[in-house]
Formats: sequence, structure tokens, C-alpha cells
Amino acid sequence: MTKGKVLVIGSNATQIEVQGGGWGATGQYLNETVVPAMAVIEAGYAVVLATPNGTKPHIDEASDSAQHFEDDEAAYARAKAFFAHDPAMNQVRTLRAVIEEGLDKYAGVFVPGGQAPVVDLMQDPDMGAILRHFHERAKPTALLCHGPMAVVSTMPHAREFRSALIAGDVATAKNWAEGWHYAGYKMTVFSNTEEKVVEDQILHAKLYFNMVDALQAAGGEVITTTVDFEPNVIVDRELITGQNPRSDHPIAAKFVAALDRATGAASSRAIGRDKETQMKAARMHEYGKPPVLEEVPVPDIQPDEILVNVKACGMCRSDVQLVDGYFRKYADIPTPITLGHEITGIVHKIGGVVPKVAGFQEGDHVVVAPGWGDGVCRHCLVGNTHICPNVRWPGFGPVGGFAEFIPVPARYLVKANRRLKFEELAPLTDAGMTPFRGMKKLRDAGALGPGRVIGVLGIGGLGGYAVQYAQLLGGGAKVVAFARNPDKLAIAKNYGADHIINIKDKSSNDIAKELSNATGQADLDAIIDCAGAEQMMQLGFSLLAISGHYVDVGLVGDRVDIPLFPRVSREQTFHGSYWGNNTDLTEVMALAAKDKIRHTIKLFKFDEINENIDLLRTGDIVGRAVMKW
Repeated sequence: MTKGKVLVIGSNATQIEVQGGGWGATGQYLNETVVPAMAVIEAGYAVVLATPNGTKPHIDEASDSAQHFEDDEAAYARAKAFFAHDPAMNQVRTLRAVIEEGLDKYAGVFVPGGQAPVVDLMQDPDMGAILRHFHERAKPTALLCHGPMAVVSTMPHAREFRSALIAGDVATAKNWAEGWHYAGYKMTVFSNTEEKVVEDQILHAKLYFNMVDALQAAGGEVITTTVDFEPNVIVDRELITGQNPRSDHPIAAKFVAALDRATGAASSRAIGRDKETQMKAARMHEYGKPPVLEEVPVPDIQPDEILVNVKACGMCRSDVQLVDGYFRKYADIPTPITLGHEITGIVHKIGGVVPKVAGFQEGDHVVVAPGWGDGVCRHCLVGNTHICPNVRWPGFGPVGGFAEFIPVPARYLVKANRRLKFEELAPLTDAGMTPFRGMKKLRDAGALGPGRVIGVLGIGGLGGYAVQYAQLLGGGAKVVAFARNPDKLAIAKNYGADHIINIKDKSSNDIAKELSNATGQADLDAIIDCAGAEQMMQLGFSLLAISGHYVDVGLVGDRVDIPLFPRVSREQTFHGSYWGNNTDLTEVMALAAKDKIRHTIKLFKFDEINENIDLLRTGDIVGRAVMKW
């Protein structure tokens, strides 16, 4: 059973007038049509597609590519298949038919863009009648890109208004717009500078009028971004408008939220239970006992926070250690604790004082930066909030990522490229960021470069990323991976390790000889230890060269027993490196957006959390385990 019906109105136009008396090819944009329609269906609503003549809309060839899906070929293929085969896109009604059958049955209306609506919907009297119905009843009305031009149809003299614009007579157009239903509404539409790009690169001709100028002449308060093709959604009362093709996901999120408010239904994209008041969460109630998978209230957000709908969360050895009580001697965190700190998801709700300049909109894909500082200590003031003496950690307190929602201070969210998979984004917030910060310390200390050898100790969740960073930041240093598991060593080799050494059941002398045979030297100029186990650290220090640098990012053990004299006489340096800050995370995200980072992921479901905690405890997970909703 659906929550209700939503009317999607498409255009039948295939050509648009251009200056000089010619015509340019046009149509609807694929992503602008399909992304919101699929979101509405996924949220539990039924979609009815209608056009002026009852035939299926024509897709503009300019939109028929993966480019409009953030170069995600899979998303593009799904969109193509949905538009071609889904019944919602193939059982098309006429606008007149849906009026005669009754508009009260519809919870909301959506009009996608492409330039086509400027040709027919903008001046169609049936379109006007439909929009007036939704306007008078304050029902959610969403229009995207050029779709907002359809609101002109509510004018009694929409055709005359359009003709005046084509003639360049703005004064007459304003007269025809008198009494317009949407006068004074805040709205957005495809901007003048964005239109120029299309005119120059696609149409190779100029249109008779710009959309911004037209809606302003009608009496709308038009708001567009200063940067072209940045997502922008404006909401004013029942009217929800999106500026350009990249606003497809944000407008879909806001439209679904408005539908849910209007119908009193909870979005199945979020939790689909009890009007968004309850959510699933994995919470630890007692140290030493498995987390309880239970339903708890969705947390409230503070005015400076954003509620994130979690889509994936990585599992870290520290989750196991938290359960087992490893951290209690350092911080006895009160229970219940919601586990999970490698978090990614979608912006669901934005607090009232989050500044607009932060750039967040509902529907944005984000990752959560760990280490929420007090903002006033000397560490916070230089950006190292993760080592603030009053730090808060997601996953180590009341809120965490093994839950459907998490409230996050806006300053600790980083936007993510939409084409990146959630299951690959989540580990980047710890497993992918922690060795990155450690590698930067080695680089900045001058430990890397041509003729140097760097050892990566431990190829678990962090080590696979560390091998890649050693190649990216190593300045030509040879990269050697050390581990006991042949499967994990194979990953290191695949990720660019110049040499791999299996250390199982071998003495440090045997390992040094093998290192010498592989690289020409029996010691390491730099080490990044992704294990932190006592035996591994003893091995690492036995291999560390004169003036060598050792950075530890692993926490398998808790103490280390090593000789002091070689550390002093050989002038070696030990670096502790803990997690990372916002700068580290944004740099990692930039590398990911350029496809510079590869992943080995083991996916699991929410109800498999405890099973995977046990597997991680025994070291039986290769790569990173990630829970995906």
C-alpha cells in the first residue's frame, strides 16, 4: 500500500524557438525526470506521469549520458532502464484526463526540466489549472531547472505573457502578469549564465528570453547561485524549486520531506516507522557483552547541527576494543554507547543556525569527520580538534554510526562526490584517513624520497590504504609491506607495494636478510605501523635505520618493550599519529574523487554487526568490514 499518489508532469516539446527564426532541439533532461521520480517511489508513493498530449516525454540528447549522474555508469544505466521500462514512466495520462479524474487524489506535483517546459507547459491552460489547484490547497509543488517556468501557466494570459517576452517587450509582459498567483514567492530557475553555456555549447544559438528575467518580470523573487551549476533549492511555502540539473537529488529530498509532512507519513528512505521518531541502533549496554540491536528514538538536533541519515558505517578494531574494555583505563565511557565511527550518509535535516555559507542542503552526500573539539583550546584553534582535551567522538558515546540517524555539528561534515559509493566513503573517515595523516608526518619529517625504503607493518583495514599513500606521498621511496596473512599481502602487492614479506614464524634477523635481498638494505628509513602490536613494534624498531622515523597508527597492543640505547644512539624518532582532522579528511576525499584510492570491502547488514565484531576480533576479515543500510 502506498502513502499516496504524486503527479509528475512532463513536456511533449522537442524543439524550442531561437533568435533568427530558427528552432533548436530540446526535451526533458533524463536525470531531472528520473532521480526525483525514483526517490518519490522509493519513499513509498505512487507516481502518475502526465503530459499535454498523453504521449511519453522526449529525453533531450544533451542529458543522455553518465555525466549527469556524476559519471556513475551504474546510476545512469538504472535511470535509463527506469525511464524505458518502469510502468510509472509508460502509463502516461493527458493533463486534461488527470483534471477530469480529480486532482484531490494527488499529494503533490513535480515538473522536471530541460528547456522543453518553456515551449508548452509555460503556456498550457491545463497546466495552469493543475498548479492553481495545488497552490490553493498548499500542496507540495516541486519544479526543477526550466520546470519552474510552468508556474507562468497559472496566469490568465500566460500565452500573451510569453509572446511579449519573445518580442522583447518586458513592460507589456509585466502587465499580462498582473495578479499572478506566485507573485512575491522566492524561487530559483536555470540562471542566465548557465543558459549561456547551453546556448554556446549545445544550441549554438540564443533563446529569445532568459528564465530568470521572465520570472522576475512575472513578479517572482528569483535567487540563483553565484557559481554556475552548483546545487540550489529554494523553498517558499508549498513551492519547491531547483536551479539546475545538479539540484536533482537535493530537490528530491526536499520534495519527499514535504510530501511526508503533508500526508503525515514517514519516509521509507529514512526509517519508515512511527513518523520518523524511532530508529534502529546498535548500542552497548555493558562492557564485555555484545551490543544490543534495538529501536531507540531518533535524536534531536541542536541549532548548529545537521541530522544525517546514515547510509554506511565501517567497522574498526577500536569497536572491538571498546566492547572488550580496552579504553576503560583511559576513558570510562558511560553506557549505553552507540557504536560506529566511520560514518557516511545523506543530509536529512539542517539546524536553524547552520550558516548558508556552509553550503549544505538536504540530500547532500556527506562524510562525518571524527574528533569534535570544544573549539577554544589551542589544539582546536590550529585545526587539530581530534586531540582536543575535551573531544567528543561519534561511536564512543550516545550517538554513533551503527544507527539510522546521527546528529553532527555542521562543521564536522564534509561533502562527498555523489558518484562515490557509500560503502567506500565510510572507511575513508578512519581507515583511509589515519594512515594518510601518519604518512604526511613521515613526509614532512624528511623520511621519504628517492633511495629510501619505507615499511608498512600490518595489512589490515589501515594497511591497504597505507601502501597506497606510501606510493602517492613517498617521493619515490621503495614500499615494503610486512604481514603474516598471504591474502592480505596479496592486496598490498596489488595496491602498489614494491616488495612483500611474510613475517610469520620468522626471526627479525631472517626478516632483515629478506629485506636486504629485496631492496639492497637490511633496514628501513621510515616505518608506518598499522598494527601497533607489541611483537610487531619490537620487529619494527629492530629494523629501523639510523636517523629513521617510526610512526604508529595501530592500537592492537597497549605497551611496548624496546631497548632504549639504539633509539638514542641512532637518533631515531617515534611519532604518535591519531586519527586525523578536517584538513586530512578533505584531502583524502579529494584523492578519492580523483579515483586515486582503491578499496577492499566486506559488506554486511545491520543485523550481522555482532557476527562481524567476532570476526574482527579474531583477525579473520580481509580489508575493511562495512555495514550498509
